[in-house]
Amino acid sequence: MPVDNSLPAFTHIPASAQRGLFCFGDHASKDIPPHYNGLGLSKTDKQRHIAWDIGTAALCYYFAQKLGAEIYIANFSRLLIDANRACNDAALIPTHSDGSDIRANINLTKSQRQQRIAQFYTPYHNGLTQALDDVQRRFCDPLIVSVHSFTPQLKANPSLCRTLDIGLLWKADLLSTQRFNKALYAVHPYQIELNAPYSAFDLNHSMDYHISNRNVRHLTLEIRQDLINTPKAVARMGAHLTQALKKLAPLQNNENSNTSDSFAPM
Repeated sequence: MPVDNSLPAFTHIPASAQRGLFCFGDHASKDIPPHYNGLGLSKTDKQRHIAWDIGTAALCYYFAQKLGAEIYIANFSRLLIDANRACNDAALIPTHSDGSDIRANINLTKSQRQQRIAQFYTPYHNGLTQALDDVQRRFCDPLIVSVHSFTPQLKANPSLCRTLDIGLLWKADLLSTQRFNKALYAVHPYQIELNAPYSAFDLNHSMDYHISNRNVRHLTLEIRQDLINTPKAVARMGAHLTQALKKLAPLQNNENSNTSDSFAPM
């Protein structure tokens, strides 16, 4: 299979404000290069939550615009290869996801698997390592935020309805999670739960791999997708999250930038 270099593994936008706020999205994209023929998926499946974390790219861009945050997002679908899994995880290249078979991923050869790792997974994580190294060089106390979203309804389990608005996943930094929880609830009374709809002790590979050996504050956000699935919804949620994030990552000095701490929730 030919390598398509027209799709970079990630998009990296530098900070435009001195906050030390770094936001990244492992599942921000549903993009699949043309020569993969959509992995054999239907048009509907390629738009579903199985292909990407709906709304997370738009939310990261919102943080870049309103907070001057540095953002780093994957440019490839998690059905192509999942950046938030360990390289030896059986689900790294999924063959089935929430009621749908990923036909092109079934019976992959070792060389096909290695090609995806080399083209997407390794560059993404190498780039993320370099970006985080640079953030720690430039800021004494940065805040790293992993941005994810979850579906309120699973096709494979229609009786399960996830009613929480926002999950805060934590494993090592409970203090930052508790501070953010308090700050966000003061802005808007969302239904917020810790380590839900699943636990960071079960699945949080990118944070484990990149943050566990760094003495750095961090959060993992899980936002219900119907709360960020349109531009208007992103603006509303983004404004609320922005107010809370400013409590944990205030401007460190005065500078000329397009960001302002006077920005108010919608």
